[in-house]
Amino acid sequence: MRSVTSTVPVSFSTTRDSKRLITGSGVAAETANIPTRIEIFMSTIKDSIPLTILAESGIIRLVMTSVQESLIADCDKAVSLATCEEICSGIKTALEKHLQQAEPFLPEKFCEPATDCYARRLLYKDPNDRYSVVVMVWGVGQVTALHDHAGNWCVEGVYRGRIKVVNYELKNDGEKDGVYKFRKNQELTGLFGEAGALIPPYEYHTIANDDPKQPSVTVHVYRGEMKQFAAFIPTEDGDYKKEIRTTYYTD
Repeated sequence: MRSVTSTVPVSFSTTRDSKRLITGSGVAAETANIPTRIEIFMSTIKDSIPLTILAESGIIRLVMTSVQESLIADCDKAVSLATCEEICSGIKTALEKHLQQAEPFLPEKFCEPATDCYARRLLYKDPNDRYSVVVMVWGVGQVTALHDHAGNWCVEGVYRGRIKVVNYELKNDGEKDGVYKFRKNQELTGLFGEAGALIPPYEYHTIANDDPKQPSVTVHVYRGEMKQFAAFIPTEDGDYKKEIRTTYYTD
């Protein structure tokens, strides 16, 4: 058995579960000897979490940190619960437990901001498509448009810094001829180690970095892998126009 490191985004299985997938790339090291059973992870990620893997008998095994293993194990348990509310409550508890630990579990590359927009990096994707874990980095002054999660639940926790979440709800007359009317419902500040859930139909919101001096980092657990969503663009008269957008991953 020997350690190798991949130069491309790939999917690996862990030593604990041969079906577990996580993205990773790193410095070249004997890539010609990586077994052919490795599955190329076809995504837009160009640089991902640098991870050591072990190759033996044609099977790729990932060595994750104990905190990463524990977080994924807790999320696995949570998504097996019966209702959406129970799932989100379980993931919220798991996120807060791991976010508040002294040991950092994200590599610094995942915590780097992007200049043009907030950064999104895929940390983990469940092999059964039950959920995905995405790290988002908010530069100073960066904020989302008012948006939804395409009907999917999401649990968001603060890994570093401070964020502001503003929740909205559709007014009684809602939508007419492609024009949407919203009212601001609630404004929340998320601090280090705190997490909260968005459960449809209460999914309309904005997120902003609430720290004026440095980037903030959040960890998001989504139902499945959210590939598109609706953004709502304000008009001059205070209403909103709907715009379907595709999600992205930062390089």
